[in-house]
Amino acid sequence: MLSELSIGHVTLAIFLVWCVNRLLTIGSRQSGLPPGPPTIPFLGNLHIFPKVSTHLRFTDWAKLYGGLYSLKMGTSTAVVLSNPRVVHKLLHLRSSTTSDRPSIHFNDITSGGLNLVLAPYNNTWRSMRQVVKDMLSHDACMNHLPTQRAEATQLMHDLLVGPAAFYTHVRRYSNSVILSLVFGVRCARYEGSLVEEFYEVQRMWADNLEPGALPPIDIIPLLRYLPESWAPWKGLSREIRSRQRSLYFGLVERCRRRIQSGCRNNCFMESVLDRQEQYNLDDEMLAYTGGIVMEAGSDPVAIFLQSFIFCLAAFPEVQVRAREELDKVVGRDRSPRFEDFKNLPYCDAIIKEASVPTFDTDLYAHQCINYRSTDSALLRPRESPISRPQMKSPSQIDGYTVPKGSVVFMNIWGIGHDAESFEHPHVFHPERFLQSEFGTKKGADNRDRRHDTAFGSGKVCTIPAISVIDGAHLSPLSSQRICPAIEFANNSIILNVMNLLWGFEFQPAKNPQTAKPIPIDLDAMTNGLLSAPKPFLCDIRPRSEMHAEIIRSAFLEARATFRQFEKESTKREVRGM
Repeated sequence: MLSELSIGHVTLAIFLVWCVNRLLTIGSRQSGLPPGPPTIPFLGNLHIFPKVSTHLRFTDWAKLYGGLYSLKMGTSTAVVLSNPRVVHKLLHLRSSTTSDRPSIHFNDITSGGLNLVLAPYNNTWRSMRQVVKDMLSHDACMNHLPTQRAEATQLMHDLLVGPAAFYTHVRRYSNSVILSLVFGVRCARYEGSLVEEFYEVQRMWADNLEPGALPPIDIIPLLRYLPESWAPWKGLSREIRSRQRSLYFGLVERCRRRIQSGCRNNCFMESVLDRQEQYNLDDEMLAYTGGIVMEAGSDPVAIFLQSFIFCLAAFPEVQVRAREELDKVVGRDRSPRFEDFKNLPYCDAIIKEASVPTFDTDLYAHQCINYRSTDSALLRPRESPISRPQMKSPSQIDGYTVPKGSVVFMNIWGIGHDAESFEHPHVFHPERFLQSEFGTKKGADNRDRRHDTAFGSGKVCTIPAISVIDGAHLSPLSSQRICPAIEFANNSIILNVMNLLWGFEFQPAKNPQTAKPIPIDLDAMTNGLLSAPKPFLCDIRPRSEMHAEIIRSAFLEARATFRQFEKESTKREVRGM
């Protein structure tokens, strides 16, 4: 009997020791992982994961641990990529292993898991993405150009008559284009419109995906079961879900009513409703597909244009050369046309250079998975960096193991501000892209840079994205989930960059008491994984009265394009400003 008790005690003791040892290893960096900051039990590096200026901390760690390093977040592993070589090896050469997405509980309860850019690779994802792909094909994008051009003309007119509100004018532009093309309804003004409601809901949703906004519910699932009095994010999730559904389902219902009344305006959602069974979409999937197109086509383009104006105001000297180029190619007696852009290399260089300040917290999370098909998906403009990954397949790189289920961050800001590759990377200098294919300095290693990736054209691809994008920033990161919206977003940016440089002068606002320029604070950026300039003062004026008159005439001509999308609008909405 004593012997049996002793054996039982020994067994229990061994089991307890094993449990304690197992618990103490939670958060530790396993053998074979890339190096990284020191960990502590249970939390790993979670206690030092940056809640603000993530890009700066990630870049500082890259200087200590190299272009490939790991972070432990409880039982989960994250890997950070901060140079083009490791990005190319992991996200491109092995793109089929990085095309999935980790589960984000907040996204699941707000959208029912139907936010396409955050969704895992499955049949639902494929069905929804096919709709997006059809809408944003090359032929479709060519057909969308007249609407984009007309809305870009209104943006010029808005800046002409109300320059102080430029921050919301660009939001109206980017969202109204999508509303017109997808749902057949446009917004001529920002205040009190669908555009304003969209951006408010988007702000609420995106704010809660930023680092530290929510408890680590994806790492510690038990937190999901806290009572709402201890978890106010649950009530907020319900409010976001309610407002998203009201917006998205309401827009689809407008299209349905037009079809039933025989008053179609040939928007894309009408054609999707006609083929809903063919696309294999239920009503929930249909509404959220339209919603995600609105998200992907609105936020990234608006943020780029806000950042573009920010750069012009902070570095007004670049406008001189741009205007000289535009006056030579376009002239002063008409506004730019889309086909002019191929003859405007300096304008193209400005777009490329503006992309990094625009997205100086661009970090994109990928996930190691098993091999998938070659389909791709929208890039995520905003994404929680702390997620519970789905455990799939591991990958070997540079002698290290990236475990299955790891979240992989690409630190675009760190890649684009590498002093070894770029001359004075913190200076706004578009000329670098005229002197070098990728904007890199002489002797830089460009073997792993590509034109179709965020790290490709030096600082960023011509398409400022989407997530980024998922993009904003819309540039593709993994070839398995290349963003279908790249061409569409690129066209919007090209049209507006040419228009704004051709028609306006941008200067820092002046102090009314001293008449001295108010300095632009280059660090005044919003927090989060997709950063934008905080609202700032800027003096925007037409280059001449002749330019102003051409803008007014072009706006009147654009009315013909607007009419088909204004049949359901109120007189106040149609008048705009």
